[in-house]
Amino acid sequence: MTRDETEERLGIPLTTMGIPIEKMITSKDRLLGEDVIGRLKEKIYNSLVDYLKVIGYPTEANSHYKEANINDLVVFTIYPILAAFKEETSRGLFLTREKEITSKDSSTSGRDEFMVLDFIRVGQKNYVAIVEAKKVSLGEAQKQCYLAMHDMRDWNGGGVVYGFITMGDSWRMISYDGNFKITEKIELVFDSMADDKERWINDYSILIDCLNVAFSNGASCND
Repeated sequence: MTRDETEERLGIPLTTMGIPIEKMITSKDRLLGEDVIGRLKEKIYNSLVDYLKVIGYPTEANSHYKEANINDLVVFTIYPILAAFKEETSRGLFLTREKEITSKDSSTSGRDEFMVLDFIRVGQKNYVAIVEAKKVSLGEAQKQCYLAMHDMRDWNGGGVVYGFITMGDSWRMISYDGNFKITEKIELVFDSMADDKERWINDYSILIDCLNVAFSNGASCND
């Protein structure tokens, strides 16, 4: 689907200008407390360092770097957070992969790489967040993510849903409550991070806070 076709289906122009990250997450509920998030950041940092040692830096300049490698990077980042939600909160979050969402008019946005849902009761599951990973085009990831989020919110019956798009090193967070908002770039890794843990914790770990906000507030109208 082209950009024009995407905008026609959504009925709005695609938002391209990002807002500051703090503006997206300030004053939002965070079900995982500071102590838990601190431990998660330590754990995810170690996993990312190991990943970079084995796979290398996530860049198109690396001819061996494939979309599957980006998916691995997503897994190392979000799995520990979802596990913490299961241990520390009452949300019944679970992850599906390559899920196809059909809109209420029976069209589809395609298969989405990572989908987080909240189990409410037997027969009722609400969409919380999506992560769309693309090697070639962040714009393509954005289009697919917007379409999926639009359909997710429709099936939830309103509220807010969240999305993340990434090419590996850079991410953006998106919220949709009837209007789309997208953040400025969120950098997750840097070349020398294995030698500078403090710098990563201070300057590069805010994505973990963003995921905490998304998983805490997604599908909030149905909590």
